[in-house]
Amino acid sequence: MSCAAVKMGCCQLSSLKKFEGGKLSRMLSDGGNMLISASRQAETVVACRLAERAQASRLKKSIEVEFNDLWAVKYAIISFTKSIRYQIHSMNQRRYKPMLSRDQPAWLPACLDDYVNEHNPVRVIDAWVESLQLQELGFKQSQVSSGVGQPAYHPKMLLKLYVYGYQHRIRSSRSLEAELRRNLELIWLCQKATPCYKTIADFRKDNVEALKAAQREFVSLCQGLKLFGGQLVAIDGTYLKADANAGTIHTDRQLQRQLEQMQARIEEYYRQLDEFDADETEAEELSEVSELKAKMDYWLERQKEKKELQAKLEASGDSQISEVDPDVRLLKKNGKTTPGYNVQIVVDDKHKLIVAEQVTQDGNDK
Repeated sequence: MSCAAVKMGCCQLSSLKKFEGGKLSRMLSDGGNMLISASRQAETVVACRLAERAQASRLKKSIEVEFNDLWAVKYAIISFTKSIRYQIHSMNQRRYKPMLSRDQPAWLPACLDDYVNEHNPVRVIDAWVESLQLQELGFKQSQVSSGVGQPAYHPKMLLKLYVYGYQHRIRSSRSLEAELRRNLELIWLCQKATPCYKTIADFRKDNVEALKAAQREFVSLCQGLKLFGGQLVAIDGTYLKADANAGTIHTDRQLQRQLEQMQARIEEYYRQLDEFDADETEAEELSEVSELKAKMDYWLERQKEKKELQAKLEASGDSQISEVDPDVRLLKKNGKTTPGYNVQIVVDDKHKLIVAEQVTQDGNDK
């Protein structure tokens, strides 16, 4: 190959390279533009999708809020319906005052004085008893202690208990013992002391005269406070049935009649015994004789008892006498006879306070 041919070939190759380089450059430029355009389109698509997702999320949240609002409305409707049903049900039933639940925690007053308000009448009992001189009135266990043995309950506390029971018509010592453990007024008045029923009963039994003296002190207090009018009083009595039968109470006339009847029976038995003695006594009649002697001995003993009662009646100067209780009398009112006592009270007209009381054997209240 010649040099010219080689040079021509080189020139052609050079021009071909130039042509192909320009074409390749244009191709590369066009590819870059296409990539940029595709990238922009992809960014646009991604942005649109992100916007759609954000809008979907906001829509979801809105739907959830609306759904919750619907549940709230539904719950309100259910509650309102239940309230209406309860009111309708309550209208058909009787209403009662509300009460405290036993399961609800509560604090009791820490101070014992909080159990009783300042205007409670039980404070009057406490103040009056505290003002008394029990030793001067004759109450037992009020003297200075020797220090030997078990300490006794304070007589002032027992007197307060007695007066409270009298005021509220609690007469039984066992009932007072029970009230000491459940009655807040007595818990305050007796300062949580709990004497047994035997102690309460013994206090009343051993201090009869002292209790009467305390009653007189109370009447004097009322007089000093000018609670008695002193112009008009009313006397009334009631019969209290005694634990005695009417057949055990006798008058002088009844005893005399019974003695005459007994004497007639005894004389009849003597006459029958004289008839047996006059006749020839056989073996089968011996039992009848012994029975007559036994009957006669019985009536002789009864006659002796009646004569003793008659002697006691004459010595006492009363019109009646009882075999069981010497204080019991037969009292008559409205055609009825009651073995018992007549309890009389005198009431002042000003404040209806009892001035005096007495248990009598006379059925007349005059």
